[in-house]
Amino acid sequence: MKQELENMNYIFVQDIKNIIEQGRIAAYKAVNNSMIETYWHNRNISTQYFERHFKQPQLSVKELRREIERQKTIFALQQGK
Repeated sequence: MKQELENMNYIFVQDIKNIIEQGRIAAYKAVNNSMIETYWHNRNISTQYFERHFKQPQLSVKELRREIERQKTIFALQQGK
């Protein structure tokens, strides 16, 4: 009888350990998924911000000359004020 009770206790403790371990694994998976989603979300935001604020379109030589002349005209008008 005592041996049977010890076996039942052992099985009960093992079941609890297994439940806790399954919960721990599920928690790690949830955190990892959240971290991956956050990484990709931040990467997309960073890429969009960079493209919007820093990436300049490539101008041809003709377009670049035209832009320089435009900027010179704007500067001259501002200096005349």
